[in-house]
Amino acid sequence: MLDDDRPVVYLTFDNGPGPRTPEFLDVLDRWNAKATFFVIGGNARNSPDMLTGIVSRGHAVGNHSWSHRDLTELPPLEALTELRATNRLVAETVGRTMRCWRPPFGRNNDELIRLAATAGLSNESWIPSGRWDVDTIDWKFGYEFVLSRLETVEAGDVVLMHGGMNPDPEDLAALMTWLLANGDDYRFEAIPGCSPDTITSPPPGSLAASDPATRYLTTDPDLWFQIQRGSAYLSAFGTAR
Repeated sequence: MLDDDRPVVYLTFDNGPGPRTPEFLDVLDRWNAKATFFVIGGNARNSPDMLTGIVSRGHAVGNHSWSHRDLTELPPLEALTELRATNRLVAETVGRTMRCWRPPFGRNNDELIRLAATAGLSNESWIPSGRWDVDTIDWKFGYEFVLSRLETVEAGDVVLMHGGMNPDPEDLAALMTWLLANGDDYRFEAIPGCSPDTITSPPPGSLAASDPATRYLTTDPDLWFQIQRGSAYLSAFGTAR
């Protein structure tokens, strides 16, 4: 058995669950590695079995918004709903209350950090900006580039990948090559503050009881967002007139 004093590396996977998520889960199992999956609510809703698989194998789940829009460009209520709708979906699907989050595109600001905190989400225990140390850019580049980025990993790094979302297997092949060469040198854990064993409390309630549009939130978040954007458009149109 390998020494538990090995330095830690934090593998993280954004945007899933995706079609190839099970392949990454199998590789992580092979290395007894735990990772953090920052899930998109809409994808998790469409792949509940994959979300369940992530949690049942002991990985952490973090919030990556409902639809991967730049939250810094949204009205506060809409940005907050992106996070709370994802919280609710995960709570109702796998019985976990998410405690950490990563903003889409890594774009963050003080106001968004404050809003996330009201949804019970924080990333202050690891990287205050909610970003990463090594970005493999695996959503854009292939095997050689991803492997070259993985080869820069050092102890304590947070590594960004998008496991399961890419249509081709080059990202997984690069990860496997790197693990074969370096995997015994590290232990792989979930990010502190993103514990996978937190039992859920009741999902958060209505975002704004005075807003009748929020009644769609629990049944169809996408419709809720459409209503909000339509309301904003009509308001702007009325102002312009």
